[in-house]
Amino acid sequence: MPATNPSEPSAGRRFELVRTLGVGSFGTVYLAEMESAGGFRRRVALKVLNPTWDQVSDASTRLRDEARLLGRLQHRHIVRVDDLLRLDGRWALLMEFIDGVDLECVVSPPPDSTIPAMSPKAALEIVAAAASALRAANETIGNDDRPLAVVHRDIKPSNIRVTAAGDVKVLDFGVARADFVGREAKTERVRYGSLGYMSPERLLGGDETPAGDVYALGVVLYELLLRITYGRSELAPDAQDAQVKRAAEALSPAAGDEIAALVARMLAYEPEDRPSAHAVEMEARALLATRTEGDLAAWCSRAVPALDLTAADDDGAVRGRVLAESDVSGRAIVNSATMVLPADAPQPVAAVDPPTRTSDTMALAQPEPPANVGGPLRMAWIVGALTVAGLIAGLGWALFRPAEDPAPPAPVPVTLPVAPVEVAPLEAAPPPAASAPKDSPPEAAPIPPVAADLPPKSGTPKVPPPAAPPVVAAIATPAPVVDTAARLRSAKFALANSTERIDVVCGDVRNGGSGNALMQSFPPGPCTVSAGGLTTTVNVQEPRKVDCTLESGTLTCR
Repeated sequence: MPATNPSEPSAGRRFELVRTLGVGSFGTVYLAEMESAGGFRRRVALKVLNPTWDQVSDASTRLRDEARLLGRLQHRHIVRVDDLLRLDGRWALLMEFIDGVDLECVVSPPPDSTIPAMSPKAALEIVAAAASALRAANETIGNDDRPLAVVHRDIKPSNIRVTAAGDVKVLDFGVARADFVGREAKTERVRYGSLGYMSPERLLGGDETPAGDVYALGVVLYELLLRITYGRSELAPDAQDAQVKRAAEALSPAAGDEIAALVARMLAYEPEDRPSAHAVEMEARALLATRTEGDLAAWCSRAVPALDLTAADDDGAVRGRVLAESDVSGRAIVNSATMVLPADAPQPVAAVDPPTRTSDTMALAQPEPPANVGGPLRMAWIVGALTVAGLIAGLGWALFRPAEDPAPPAPVPVTLPVAPVEVAPLEAAPPPAASAPKDSPPEAAPIPPVAADLPPKSGTPKVPPPAAPPVVAAIATPAPVVDTAARLRSAKFALANSTERIDVVCGDVRNGGSGNALMQSFPPGPCTVSAGGLTTTVNVQEPRKVDCTLESGTLTCR
């Protein structure tokens, strides 16, 4: 047997691109022919990060997290991921190729398409399968013996695929929230999703729960049956209830009262009023037994071949190009059958989001935290920073004093008591009045001098040390007493056509931001809104969106 060199890379797999299956903001999905050692060949799907995004930590960690998550999920209605690898120095997912079309083609078919409308029975089969996948993803036990608690967060027609045989697959867990060991991405301040499929609580910055996926699946069912888009959810309960009522009234003639009622419950304003994914699956299967029209397999056998656009083949844009497997450092792993594209060779097409009638996935910045949250932490930082400044001042005096002067005593850091209240602005406090009311808070204790303020030893010239910043103590003020029995979950204040900062105060809660402010868990009643140096008041008695305009020197909110 010939000797082997351990420094040589092992034989890598060869991926010859056939066509582009889909493009997105961060990556492109290709159909490819994979050839591995021994001449083994099969068709696979490759999800490859775009060159621009491969070096961006959030995009690459999300792709790796998607691979780790899907590696744990084994379900007939969830796309299978076989490997996480590097191709030409970029991260990529090696996935099963699902020969079919996504449901975007059903909601928004090609202009010249003559495909038949989807029957209610076929749509129910799709929803039952997708709900089964969502339930399994949420309940699957991870390596730490805890449920993965997966929330997909981007259920929409383009992320559900059907084959000519009637198989259903849920795709793209790239922005999913899950709890598993080894997860890299953190999304505390980013809200991912597609606006037309985001539930009211998600649009308002509420908790990410499986109920949000159920809402999105309800929108998908509505759109499959009527072949029109549902539109973004209303934020006010009354307006959203009216929106759902109109949807149910439109569905009843086309699909029957039972299906219309199911959709209405899935689109309920309150998350707790929606059925669980398991309940949706069970009810959809029960309704299937009452339907006599053609099933999903019959529809797919006619529609999928007509919708599959493989003949176009991207006009040959990527056919025949080869992506080489590389190690983590980016070095190519080659064998005799592998070709590496030269640096000046044409690269696979850049990923650009195509215009669609259904929403594109977006990353929405989370609102700024309320101003009355984290006061003690900010005060601790301030006191800590001032203490360090005092130490630096003392060190500077010790290093740069005259040579004959003995070292002064070590500086004594000043520690102030921190009260759990909002931090007072760092500005000079006005002199105290001659007499204070009986209920006034006691004055802050005098601050002892630090070592740098002590006079120098007799007979030595006095050289002033570097000045330390003043220490300002925050005086505790009693927090307002607010009835917590009846509080509103959330309201969004938006400044129309402006990025001017808007600040809102509702009772004991305040928040602000550029162009909008999200208020959460606040008492109903008058809210004070400030923007552009102007102030107004608006009465908020229920969760809703408050639209504000700043025109001609007037701030108006309603």
